[in-house]
Amino acid sequence: MRYLIAPLILLIVACTTPAQDGLVVCRAYDSSLRALAGYRAADRLSIEQVATVDRWRPVLNEACSGPVSASTLSVIEQGVFAMIAIEEAVQ
Repeated sequence: MRYLIAPLILLIVACTTPAQDGLVVCRAYDSSLRALAGYRAADRLSIEQVATVDRWRPVLNEACSGPVSASTLSVIEQGVFAMIAIEEAVQ
């Protein structure tokens, strides 16, 4: 039975729309931003890391505030990956 689960999950993921993917990625952005805010308050982020977050935040806020298209999804993913990389480096 478990051998059928992985292909089923792959099929479900392959059938998502940019809007559905955008919802997932925007939630990841929200989670990462909250974690990074805590690290910033604890003075654990470098000046460069703060600058990166400050550069991406307005872009991601705007992109996640409306419908997500395939091109918008690509931008959101880039920003979220940058923020998650900072989060991982600080942990």
